Amino acid sequence: MEDGIALNKTVILQRNNVLKAVKLIPEKVIVFERMRFKPENAIGLPFGSVFEVKNGDLNPVNSSLSLEEMETAGEDNRNLVDTHGKSQTLNRQDLIQMKEDGATGKEIVQSLVENSSSFAGKTVFSQKKYLKKKQKKHLAYLQLLKPTSRLICKLYQEREPAKICHMRIDSMSQLLTSTNVRHGSKVAVFETCSGLLLGMVLERLAGKGSIVNLHPGETPVNLFAVSHFNFPDEYWDNLHSLPLHKLAPLLAGNSFQSTFDESNKTTCESEVPLESNDSSTDIANENNSKLEIAIPLDIKAVENLNEKACNGPLKRKLSLSDKEKTAIRVERQKKRFNHQKAAWELLESRNMDALIVASRFHPTPIVLSLLEVLAVSKPFAIYFEYKEALMELFVRLSVSGAAINLQLTDTFMRQYQVLPERTHPHVMMRGHGGYLLTGIKVRPFSAQQEK
Repeated sequence: MEDGIALNKTVILQRNNVLKAVKLIPEKVIVFERMRFKPENAIGLPFGSVFEVKNGDLNPVNSSLSLEEMETAGEDNRNLVDTHGKSQTLNRQDLIQMKEDGATGKEIVQSLVENSSSFAGKTVFSQKKYLKKKQKKHLAYLQLLKPTSRLICKLYQEREPAKICHMRIDSMSQLLTSTNVRHGSKVAVFETCSGLLLGMVLERLAGKGSIVNLHPGETPVNLFAVSHFNFPDEYWDNLHSLPLHKLAPLLAGNSFQSTFDESNKTTCESEVPLESNDSSTDIANENNSKLEIAIPLDIKAVENLNEKACNGPLKRKLSLSDKEKTAIRVERQKKRFNHQKAAWELLESRNMDALIVASRFHPTPIVLSLLEVLAVSKPFAIYFEYKEALMELFVRLSVSGAAINLQLTDTFMRQYQVLPERTHPHVMMRGHGGYLLTGIKVRPFSAQQEK
């Protein structure tokens, strides 16, 4: 994975405490916190660089305004009197005029400090607080950060926490730790957290191992968070998806081919147009995959079409013929078929190393079914926003004897501000982080007696 800022990659924009994930596309204007700019000047610089937005461009700067340039601070604030804003000689019109004249944000902050009659008498702490407040308002600074699990989770927490089931980063880290996800593991995941948990597992495996992503519906949807991680291609080769409704035929002992044919029979029939004069819509000889269509399908041509569709101009729609669209659709169906077959074979072996479930659905029926594909003496971890559903699952697993070392815990994480003589917990914090049920699968006692 690249260590520097590059085009066609996702970065995390940060201004003060506001985060946003964007993909750097050439010549595309990015809008963030009332700032508009193009990303070209940031390419090649390391992650964590700070930039000032000026005239629609990014200019690397030093974000700190040193207090050493200021006058000596006062010992305390006993002599400060509330003058209702009269201590500042600059008014709003003066600041607007300075901006129109092209003054930078740092120059505006410096002018505010010089024209404040009470700044020199403030303590060092009060001066820093004053500077921080003015910098936040007038400096058009932003920082480009490398996408990580913590930052992406924090981004969703602040913007759309419901999309990740109100899960915090400490809950997600406990899920990975409890299931011992490591390099080379075979992990079964069922989540509705926009792909954030799936991305964390991919990051932990680092290209070695296998992941089976079980999802509701026929195709995986709403996995936007995974695309923010900038994973290389070899990471995606280990990710295999399978619809959750195909788990029942798998556990019943049905073959993958019969299950796949049955589920796609209706879909294939609905995709055939009523007017079949065009030879490209005729169904070819049936084969094992049931996906061949009677058109000259050239894989190289399909790849070129996909590349053309991805790298074409942004403002110009790509026009493809019906034959080309059909070829792309068939190629995607083949890839989906191969991924589902690989996922089926992994689950059919019933030798998965870990099971992780974090969704908005009731966990009991899902977990009881997925435990069948987990190997004996392997861990599992379940997250749910409310404890009542996990309590029901806890009782079911305890009575059936299918798991040991069951623990139902409430996650809590306290954040601290760490500054000289000002270290204390944050005043505003989230008081709820969901609940976790962890355990280890064992063979039930009744099954042991039968053997």
